[in-house]
Amino acid sequence: MLFSFFQFIMALLPLGLIIFLIYFAITILNLMREKNDLMRELIYELQSKRER
Repeated sequence: MLFSFFQFIMALLPLGLIIFLIYFAITILNLMREKNDLMRELIYELQSKRER
């Protein structure tokens, strides 16, 4: 019984790892997109101040 439970855990481990990696990648992409938006806003503000 214990051995089959251990096999079950070992089978689920790679699946969980893949899901974690996908979640991690999505989180990083979202952070980078937010950072780019912030940079774009900063550049826009600087340009508008320079034009004034």
